[in-house]
Amino acid sequence: MGNPLPFWSWKIWFSSFFFGFSLLCILVSGFSGHIPLEISSLKMLVSLDLSASPLVAPIQLRRANLEKLVKNLTNLEELYLGGIDISVADWGPILSILFNLRILSLPDCHIAGPIHSSLSKLQLLTHLNLDGNDLSSEVPDFLTNFSSLQYLHLSSCGLYGRVPEKIFLMPSLCFLDVSGNSNLTGSLPEFPPSSQLKVIKLSGTRFSGKLPDSINNLAFLEDLGLSGCSFFGSIPSSFGNLTELINIDFSRNNFSGSLPSFASSNKVLDLRNNSLQGIIPKSLYTKQSIESLLLGQNKFHGQLEKFQNASSLSLREMDFSQNKLQGLVPESIFQIKGLNVLRLSSNNFSGFITLEMFKDLRELGTLELSENNFSFNVSGSNSNMFPKIGTLKLSSCKITEFPNFLRNQTNLFHLDLSNNRIKGEIPNWTWNVGDGKLVHLNLSHNMLEAFEKPGPNLTSTFLAVLDLHSNMLQGSFPIPPASIIFLDYSENKFTTNIPYNIGNYINYAVFFSLASNNLSGGIPLSLCNAFDLQVLDLSDNHLTGSIPSCLVSSNILKVLKLRNNEFLGTVPQSNNYDGSIKDTQTANAFALLQIIDISSNNFSDGTGMVIGITLGVVVSNEIIKKRGKVHRSISSGHALRRNL
Repeated sequence: MGNPLPFWSWKIWFSSFFFGFSLLCILVSGFSGHIPLEISSLKMLVSLDLSASPLVAPIQLRRANLEKLVKNLTNLEELYLGGIDISVADWGPILSILFNLRILSLPDCHIAGPIHSSLSKLQLLTHLNLDGNDLSSEVPDFLTNFSSLQYLHLSSCGLYGRVPEKIFLMPSLCFLDVSGNSNLTGSLPEFPPSSQLKVIKLSGTRFSGKLPDSINNLAFLEDLGLSGCSFFGSIPSSFGNLTELINIDFSRNNFSGSLPSFASSNKVLDLRNNSLQGIIPKSLYTKQSIESLLLGQNKFHGQLEKFQNASSLSLREMDFSQNKLQGLVPESIFQIKGLNVLRLSSNNFSGFITLEMFKDLRELGTLELSENNFSFNVSGSNSNMFPKIGTLKLSSCKITEFPNFLRNQTNLFHLDLSNNRIKGEIPNWTWNVGDGKLVHLNLSHNMLEAFEKPGPNLTSTFLAVLDLHSNMLQGSFPIPPASIIFLDYSENKFTTNIPYNIGNYINYAVFFSLASNNLSGGIPLSLCNAFDLQVLDLSDNHLTGSIPSCLVSSNILKVLKLRNNEFLGTVPQSNNYDGSIKDTQTANAFALLQIIDISSNNFSDGTGMVIGITLGVVVSNEIIKKRGKVHRSISSGHALRRNL
């Protein structure tokens, strides 16, 4: 028996056999190889789907082949080429011969802009999808002439300029997505009562202005995404009348004022990172329909009210973090059985928290209670506590011991116990928390003194962030795993030399600090192998010898702090510096370094004079991530601030 026909071959054969039928469709999505141009002979074809799978190599369709494919398909009503590499400059004129086309779907096809005006010939279009291409052009006015257009997908296309307001007023349009175009501007128009819009997605653009009161006219609106724009002012009270509205995302804008009432249909309400204020009404977090209530990073104040029937709520996510809320957290919150995310960090909540309060939250994957006035009693050995927890942030919770329930966690990947009152040894089981999944561990600002013997073997872990700074740890510090990106051992009592091969373990690290310990010896040359290192702080130790020249000439290192050690000799040469120190204005001496502090050492300028210098060269508003926080240099020459 011969080889079977390829999938697309028997599809074409089948279609050809029934050539006399008035309706012909070909669905060959997800195939690989070459597009069969024999398809072009099927003159009665009305629907063609050749969308490529993202799991296979891109399929190319060059200009000549695109012309051949469509030249005879004048009855085509639906064309899906998503993921096919077209890369044809005049794709618009080529496709404009398909006068009967109703659906044109070309997402991620590598097509370039601008959107050619020849597409205006396709007056029957109801769906146009150009998502994920590099159109690099303005939104053309002629799009507003498509009287039948219902769905317009233009997300992440490199569009710029101002969106014509008439786009929002197209009589049949129900879906508009221009999100992910960071240079696109515009504002919302006055909406007419006849609007058919159901979905508006503007997130990640530069749209601005106030929300018009006429938004009340969008009676069919289901999804409104304005995240990461520049809208301001209050949220209109008319939002309560939008009874079909399910998803609202206004995060990362400049909205202010108090919360209006929202319709009972809302499932997702994301208002994070605005300037909203006032009381959070109980009616909002007891709404039966609400699944995600995200109000973090605002200015809400007051207390959360007690409520009943918590177990019947649909809430999956609750984020009230970084506000000014105070008082006790209603115990009914801990009875919302389906809750997956609970973020209450950085408020003024108070009260006594026990593990028993969380016994009903079996679905909890994220718990953040940091930076409040809680007293969290973690005593107890309930091995079934938090069976699905992945992120646990309990900083500043007055915890006095390592929570024993952590020993049995198998999904934990982010653990923050910083700024507590934990004393004594770090138990060895800590490094096995999460069953190998732990990537972020912060134990800083406690009273830890040692590692349980025989000491940790971190090289077998997958930690990317390890912060042990501001404790009282002694002896040798543990060698980090090769996965480490952020490593802070500063402000402890570590002694001995820095291991000669330390640089081989921090190949991917961007931050490494051993400052304020009792280390001696020299700087290992292996640090030259830390090719991604941006911040190196070895200050306030007893290090001797010279500075490796690789640190001075690094093209990556931005911050080098070596102050208050016992280094000798001259400052090593870089591309722009000859090794002598003539004044404190040699800001260009150290390659791309933006902050360097080598004060309080024993460097000499060659004449026998012992000198200490501090050079601070910082681009204004340069952001440097340190210890999980962001440090912002106010102006050139300022030292790196701590913001713990």
